[in-house]
Amino acid sequence: VGVVLALIIGAGLVLTNSGSSPISSMDRLNKRMSSLSLYVEQGRKSARSATLIKVNSDAAILISGDGAALRSATEQAGAAGKSKDVIAEEKLNADTILGELKTASIDGRFDREYITTMREQLESTQTLLAEVNEKSSRPAVKDATKAAYEHFTTIIKSFDTIQL
Repeated sequence: VGVVLALIIGAGLVLTNSGSSPISSMDRLNKRMSSLSLYVEQGRKSARSATLIKVNSDAAILISGDGAALRSATEQAGAAGKSKDVIAEEKLNADTILGELKTASIDGRFDREYITTMREQLESTQTLLAEVNEKSSRPAVKDATKAAYEHFTTIIKSFDTIQL
C-alpha cells in the first residue's frame, strides 16, 4: 500500500512539474519573438511615414532586448527548440505575414497594413507571454515575460497614436 501511495504521489508531482514548465509555449514564444524581429526589419525597409519609422525604430530596440532576455530565461528553463511542430507552425505563420507585408509594400499600402499587423501580433504575443508567465515557476522567466508584456503595451500605444 505504501509503495502504491508513493507511486501515485510521485506521478502527481511529475504531472504538476511538467505543467509548470511549458516548454512548447516557451519555444512558441521564442519563435514568435524572432518573427516579430523580422516584421520590424520589414518595417524598417518599407515604412514611409516619419512617425511610423520612429515608432518602428523604438519597437525594434524593445523587441530585440526582450527577445534576448526571453531566450536566455527560457533556455535556462529547458526550452531549446525541442517543440519542432510548434516552431514549424510559427515559421509558416511568419512567412505568410511577411509575404502579406511585402505585397502591401509593392501595392503602396504598407504603413496601414503594417500597423494593423503589428498590433495584432503584439497583442497575440502578449497573450502568449501571460500564458508562459502563469505556467512557469522560474523567477527569470516570470521577470522576462512581465517586462516584455509591459514593453508591448507601450509599443501598442505608440502604434495607436500614429495618424496616417
